[in-house]
Amino acid sequence: QTCRGLGINPREYLEDIFGRLMSHNAQKLQELLPDQWQLNRQKSTG
Repeated sequence: QTCRGLGINPREYLEDIFGRLMSHNAQKLQELLPDQWQLNRQKSTG
């Protein structure tokens, strides 16, 4: 529901974070939450 509320494609979000979970720093897991993920995506795509 959070993804949809933020206008994020849930499948795209899950595919991206599942690919990064094992190598992502445990101290920075909050970066993978939908709202933060969206902000980081927007920054990286300009």
